[in-house]
Amino acid sequence: MPINYFDCVAGEHLLEVTDHPLRILNRLACAIREGGVLILSVFNQQYHRCATSLISGNWIPAGSDVISNPGPTRFYTAASLASLVQRCPMLYLEACAPLEKDPPEAFPIDAEGFFQKGNLRVGPLSPAEYTQWLTRRYVLVCSRNGVPPKLRD
Repeated sequence: MPINYFDCVAGEHLLEVTDHPLRILNRLACAIREGGVLILSVFNQQYHRCATSLISGNWIPAGSDVISNPGPTRFYTAASLASLVQRCPMLYLEACAPLEKDPPEAFPIDAEGFFQKGNLRVGPLSPAEYTQWLTRRYVLVCSRNGVPPKLRD
């Protein structure tokens, strides 16, 4: 991959299927010119369908309906994505925002912030937590800063 070449690099489902997400971020950052942008789409493991399935005894990883076998090997939340980007010295996190969300009717909460389905009761959820639960995928937007180090293979 060329170094300092692209103004923008975009991708989806990259971080979920690699054993070395930081290495991938560093390589992508090296390919972007200083001041360039990296845009990634990443599934949210805190998505309500994943979480309630797990709590109910069924494991359905985020993105398993989209990513073919072998499927996701890494699972992320907004906080873990931000932490990963902070470990990449050439990237600055501009945004980690919902890209795809369910409507509130898909995961309705009561006036006290609780979700109830059968014996499962989740909450109380703050407005920020509720947004995280409704978010299926995040868009990660990072700007490139600094000079890329020499890469090892």
